[in-house]
Amino acid sequence: MVVAIIGILSSVGVVAYNGYTAGAKESACKGNFRTLVKSVYENIMWCELNPTINFIGGNDKQVWEYDCNTMFVGGMSVSSQLGYTTNEKIAHLTITEISNRDRHREPDSTIGSRTTLNTISNPYTGRYVYDDTPSEYYYGDKYDMRGKLSLRKRDSSGNELSNNWQSEGQLYLITRCGDKVIEHEFDIY
Repeated sequence: MVVAIIGILSSVGVVAYNGYTAGAKESACKGNFRTLVKSVYENIMWCELNPTINFIGGNDKQVWEYDCNTMFVGGMSVSSQLGYTTNEKIAHLTITEISNRDRHREPDSTIGSRTTLNTISNPYTGRYVYDDTPSEYYYGDKYDMRGKLSLRKRDSSGNELSNNWQSEGQLYLITRCGDKVIEHEFDIY
């Protein structure tokens, strides 16, 4: 009788525990999303008040200083793949730095972004969160996009532009937290 009671209580406890962990992962995913959106706006505001902005360079330990008006670094133009406007380039560099590159920093490093945030990891996999995939994958079941973020652009008709950063369009961030798809259109134009 005692063994049966313990078995019933443990099965109820396991089901409740799984529900709690799923809720915690969804909350962490939404928190990552809000943090990245906020960081983009913070870096855009930084450039409105300052002539330069720093981002981690190609080797994850070097800092590159960008001109806020032209987004030139070392007298050279930033790759056109990063955005059509200066603010789009800032958004792309912010999301790339925080979601992918900040995790490679030394623990005591103070270089790079102006935020106290050091890293973001995917609560569902423990790995990085940035993934440059079309938004259609977030709405289907073919790929597990939970916790992954993608920075995308849409034309004036609402159609997604396929990696065409030199075109005019509306920049937005998309993720999937649990079963919910979350999007944010940036108001940076």
